[in-house]
Amino acid sequence: MVTWNVATAEPPDDITSLLHLNSQKKADLYVIGLQEVRAAPLKFVTDLAFGDSWSCLFMNTLTSLGYIKVSSVRMQGLLLLLFSKLEHVPFLRDIRTTYTRTGIYGYWGNKGGVSIRFSLYGHSVCFLNCHLAAHIHNSTERVEEFEHILNSQTFEGNTTLSVLDHKLVFWFGDLNFRIEDHGMHFIRNCINSKNFNLLWSKDQLTMMKKKIPRLQQFEEGPLDFQPTYKFDLNSNEYDSSGKKRKPAWCDRILWRINPKPPPENVDKEHHDDGDEDQKQLEDPLDEFPLSVIQDTYTSNMEYSVSDHKPVTGIFTLELRKMYKTPLVEVCAEGEWSADLDALVTYRTLEQFPSSAWDWIGLYKRLKDIKFWKQELEQKLQEIVQEIDLLLTIKNRVEKALGCCAEPLQATLDCLNERQSRVQIDLVYDDVEKELLKEKDVIEGVTALLRRILEQIVEQIRLNRSAKYFLEKDLRDKFQAQNIDDFCFLLSSTTATAEMQAGARQSPNEGVAVTPQEWETFSSVNIDKAEKERNNSASLRMLVENLLAQMTADVRKQHQATNSALILHIQETRSAKTRLEDQLNKLLAEIASQEQNLDALKVAVVDKEGPLSVAQTRLTARQQRPNMELCNDRAQSRLLAEVQQLTSTKSRLKESSAESEMELRALTKNQLLLEEEIQVKTNSLYIDEVICTQLLQSITIHDF
Repeated sequence: MVTWNVATAEPPDDITSLLHLNSQKKADLYVIGLQEVRAAPLKFVTDLAFGDSWSCLFMNTLTSLGYIKVSSVRMQGLLLLLFSKLEHVPFLRDIRTTYTRTGIYGYWGNKGGVSIRFSLYGHSVCFLNCHLAAHIHNSTERVEEFEHILNSQTFEGNTTLSVLDHKLVFWFGDLNFRIEDHGMHFIRNCINSKNFNLLWSKDQLTMMKKKIPRLQQFEEGPLDFQPTYKFDLNSNEYDSSGKKRKPAWCDRILWRINPKPPPENVDKEHHDDGDEDQKQLEDPLDEFPLSVIQDTYTSNMEYSVSDHKPVTGIFTLELRKMYKTPLVEVCAEGEWSADLDALVTYRTLEQFPSSAWDWIGLYKRLKDIKFWKQELEQKLQEIVQEIDLLLTIKNRVEKALGCCAEPLQATLDCLNERQSRVQIDLVYDDVEKELLKEKDVIEGVTALLRRILEQIVEQIRLNRSAKYFLEKDLRDKFQAQNIDDFCFLLSSTTATAEMQAGARQSPNEGVAVTPQEWETFSSVNIDKAEKERNNSASLRMLVENLLAQMTADVRKQHQATNSALILHIQETRSAKTRLEDQLNKLLAEIASQEQNLDALKVAVVDKEGPLSVAQTRLTARQQRPNMELCNDRAQSRLLAEVQQLTSTKSRLKESSAESEMELRALTKNQLLLEEEIQVKTNSLYIDEVICTQLLQSITIHDF
């Protein structure tokens, strides 16, 4: 088994080391899982028609060694290949493939899983090649994607309906689990000193296996090799870019054996002297056991075309075969020659139930022009209908792109308007969060629609190309049929001298083709048209599903944004009302404080008259002569009165000063409250008037 994220690179010239082809013990099966095979729209369509460069490399390498390509499945950049020795091919049965997308909200196949399942000598086996979410903080999302893949992948036509129903499951690929906590310096020191075990406890997959029961069912060999990510291209040096990503074991191979439940009809009663019966009860026999031994689990540092290193796992499967005889034996009769028809006989070696999947192919030379003309006309009609249907889908996608512009502009306008909020209200709130999420959803849908439109345009071009060759072949057939019909009607009495002279010229004598070439030419045109029609129909079905899902996602997010905006408006209005109530109370308190200050000022003025009279009297009495200047009772009372009035006046002034300070503080609070109310008024105007009108003007139409 090989897993390798090839990072859109072209394959190397030689993969002998990757496949261990120089090993003395030759593998029976090869399972190769690749991620990030280049899948640009035009390249992807070309690969579908002619095969991608990676598949061709593995095909050319392994088929020359006697291996047969049994099956393959591709989903954009994810590719899974299964090769087998010829001797095992009759015993690989019930082969099925499927895939699951998890990229861009489940629309895009840059992330997800592809799988091949089959019966190996009667044992159900499934290979699941995954490319999960990137970045160190997405470990939980990776587990959720894996569980989504397991839950969504089903296989029809056999008893193993899901991945985990199989007796043996291999899960592998760029699982993208990273190494947590440890710093770059520590990780690189452990790698350089080959102390890989010091990093195992912080490997995210190892950590997740301790918490997730479904992951605990899978086994993995020890990670006794260098982390396989991330390397500089064309080198064995870890990432030296500005990001300096930490090395990690992103590329993994795990397996799971489904334990066989004890038979329901085991007799629980047994004789005391029956040791074998007792053993059967304690350990129910598996009539056809299967076990897995991992011989090798390592990375290959030789290949540097990608920022990942490939990981190889060599396994030994020990099993008891449920059947050892092929279903059918085919024999060639006599000697075969390219110039003569060949005869093949077959006979069934085992009884097996008939199925709609059973078929026998019979091939013979077809020379009748009318037959091929009818075939071409039928295929031309089908491809023309398919072109019309695809043009309709193209118009829908273009209309959907146009429909995305208005919601996106309204969302951007709301975001820009909300930047006009001031002070405390200029905050990243739930409305901002939902608007940004709506912007991301619409932009993601727009980008996906553009990619879909590119694929549709390319498919229309391929359909029209197939249509052109069908029409050209049909015109030639029509002309040939007319000539043959004319020749059929000719006789010795109808042929003119001019015709006979023309016949003697034989202008096309040197360019005639053989009947086999004649048949092959039309067959290729029909096969190409059928292939393009099938690809087109699959593309239409995919686009139909994507359009429905994208409409639902945009509509759902738009409703979430509206709900968040309504709730925020209610909260802002409530806050503004509370501030206004506080302002009214404060204004009443300011009025009361102003009245108190005025009363204190009046009281101070009232004390100044009596104080002036007492001071004047005291001054006048100081002019008494000689012995008359005595401290009599009147003098004592005047002094006491002056002191009392002076003290009272001082206290009144202090109270007045304190009252003025409180009044200034209250006035300042008044200004702050009025400013906050103005902030809320501004925010309410932006959200309740501008943004509400913008969002209410949006109508999410069905794409």
